[in-house]
Amino acid sequence: MLFSFVAKANAMKTEKAIDVFGSRLSEACVSAFSIKSWLMRLLPCYPLIDGLLFYKSLSPRAKSRVLLKQIPRLRCAPLGMTIHQITSNRVLLLIVTIFVVCVPAQAKESDWFIYLGNKTKPKAPRRGMSAAEALPPLPLPATPLRRTERKKPPQPDYLIGKVIWGESASFVDSSGDKMKIADWNLCPTDMARFVGNGRSMDLKYHWQNVNLNDFHFDPKKLPTLLFSGVRTLRLSQTHIQALREYVLNGGMIICDSIAGSPYFYESAKKVFLEAFPECRFRVIASDHPLYHMLVDVKKVSYPKKPGSTKPFLECIYVGSRVGVLVSKYGLGCGWNRDTTRLVKLPKAVYYDVKSAD
Repeated sequence: MLFSFVAKANAMKTEKAIDVFGSRLSEACVSAFSIKSWLMRLLPCYPLIDGLLFYKSLSPRAKSRVLLKQIPRLRCAPLGMTIHQITSNRVLLLIVTIFVVCVPAQAKESDWFIYLGNKTKPKAPRRGMSAAEALPPLPLPATPLRRTERKKPPQPDYLIGKVIWGESASFVDSSGDKMKIADWNLCPTDMARFVGNGRSMDLKYHWQNVNLNDFHFDPKKLPTLLFSGVRTLRLSQTHIQALREYVLNGGMIICDSIAGSPYFYESAKKVFLEAFPECRFRVIASDHPLYHMLVDVKKVSYPKKPGSTKPFLECIYVGSRVGVLVSKYGLGCGWNRDTTRLVKLPKAVYYDVKSAD
């Protein structure tokens, strides 16, 4: 649609056509590059774009007065000529250059939004079955028949909840299967494998998905919440305040930048610094009990960060305990014991399976 206006402006050569063309071009620039600093990546063309943004901020009456006076004075540095001297082909080329160079910069965050799990379905829990239990006494010579009945052992406590946030999408993979992904659940089986790994150490717990809109925020019922993702984390002020109270009452929040995405990492720190303005994030020291509770974690491995062997976790302390824990590098795919899909993300930084476990 934008290019059709270029053709119309070139054909009509009227003030109204130029006004419409300039307005639509400026609107496209504003929608594509909402942050002015992104435009600095196109320094040679910045004066022209800056003039169009200035033009958009004017009232309709002021536009008609200023447009023809201001726009001709703007020079496009690589061409060394005013906009009235640029032919329609060069205008078209300029627009294409702007969108080819700047729009991919806007889409970088969405480039991280890919499915990181696998198709392996979690195994069903074992049934508590036992043979020949609770048989009533039978008079002889009757022979009791062997039978089984289900036992119902006490359910383990819930340890952690995976918070639902962000957007969702569906896609068809290379095998033709339709799959759904969501910001909060790019690796759907990470928590199941994480809890399963604990059971191997005789730590029997459950996990659940948590919707903050109907969550009780009671750490006695659910002591830990997990935020996982790759894109910018956005929460309402109501939820931020509720999470603050949850932590102050004894709860703990873990944020896993599942692929080492800078967007999730920076936004998560920003959200919880807003929740705890009196605190700051601190790097957890290597002698912290967190690294020595079950096993001694002295060295880790980052498949895409050779030469680095120290674990890196940051936290907000509430008193002497960790209230908010943020992992800059991905843990979830390591918990899932499958990091193959992270190869699609060239800038992904994550712990390998052994280190994450």
